[in-house]
Amino acid sequence: MSEPSAPPPEDRDWTYVITQGCTECGFAPFHHTLAAARLRETVPRWRAALAEASATARPAPLDTVSGDAWERRGIRSNGSQFTVATLAVYFLHDVEHHLHDVGA
Repeated sequence: MSEPSAPPPEDRDWTYVITQGCTECGFAPFHHTLAAARLRETVPRWRAALAEASATARPAPLDTVSGDAWERRGIRSNGSQFTVATLAVYFLHDVEHHLHDVGA
């Protein structure tokens, strides 16, 4: 089985979906008090997606970064500056923090 290709880099500010929705996936804005119920409604779809054989195949984009690419800079829309290196650390914190959140 060949390694899947890495997804294209993200270049959009996705906060517009809060008020405008997302035509790509069909997400529609909703009242915030419905968030918990809407999240629970996604469980069957996630179970089905994760049961697929292809669910275990993941690109490893951080494994492909090397040399000067770690220092490539970016700026968020709020002015926060980051590099690929600092984003990698931030990303891992996010993953590990969510494990803490669920008591794992």
